[in-house]
Parts: sequence; C-alpha cells; structure tokens
Amino acid sequence: QPNSGITTVTNFSLVGGRVKLSVSTSLIYLNLASKNITTVSVISINTMYTLRLDANNIVNFNPTKSLPTSLGSISLDRNQIVSFNPTIPLPEGLRSLSLTRNDIIEFNPTTALPSTLEELDLQANNISNFNPTIALPSALKNLNLADNQISVFNPTLPLPSGLEELHLQ
Repeated sequence: QPNSGITTVTNFSLVGGRVKLSVSTSLIYLNLASKNITTVSVISINTMYTLRLDANNIVNFNPTKSLPTSLGSISLDRNQIVSFNPTIPLPEGLRSLSLTRNDIIEFNPTTALPSTLEELDLQANNISNFNPTIALPSALKNLNLADNQISVFNPTLPLPSGLEELHLQ
C-alpha cells in the first residue's frame, strides 16, 4: 500500500446516512468504519488506494459514478449487503474486494469483476449456491467462501487457473 502521508479532512458531515467531506491534499487511505453510512453514491478522491466502509448500514453498494481508478482495495465488511451487483464497473486495477459478514445470498454480479482482482473475500454470508454466470478474474489467487450456507458448489464456468487458495469451510 502506498504511503498515506498527512492529509487534512474538513467539512465532514454525515446527514441521512450520506457522508460529505473536503480533502486538503491527496488522500490514499480512507477509513469510514462505524459511521452509520447507508448510501455510497459518489467517491471522487482520485488518489485513493484503500477504501474501508466496514461496520456501517450499507444494504446496496451501487455508486452512481465511477470509483477512482487508483483504488486497489475495497472493504465492505460487516454491513447489511444482500446483493453485490454494482451497475458501474469496479476500477480496473482493484486487487482486493472484501465483503465478509454481510447478508449476501447469491454472488452473481452481472458486470465483470476487474481482471486485476487477486483476492475476493465472501466469508460469513448466506451464500447457498455459488455459480457465477460471468467468469471470475483470471488474476484471482484467493477466493474465500468459508462460513456460508453453501450446499451447491458446481460452477459452470471454470475457476481461474491461477487460483492458489479456495476456502469453503
């Protein structure tokens, strides 16, 4: 992860589950955990590498504008996400996506995940059938499906040939 340096955040407000803030310099790491955020629509910090929105009240993660292209890691752990299917593609260059301890029943995005994604963590959700209809990224090395309700694991599309770790229990 790049060096985060010193950044001043001003005009921070949380109104109706939406965060607004101003940033004085480039911002590489943004952690908005446990802020009761419900909606993520626009994130326009073009230097950001890590975005952590853990332990909020997000039910649907579907930004209305493209996320920063510099984004390498997104963590949405411990929210209330039932379905993860952003209509806008995630940034090409994203390496890690963590969605642990949500309420996801089925993981089947209709938009392909970034080809650079190396780690996909879906641990401790409510997934019972894992059978994405779009191929998982070829760069994927770690797929964590542990602590789900998986009764059917029979992907019709082959798993990435470079997959090094697959956690099912």
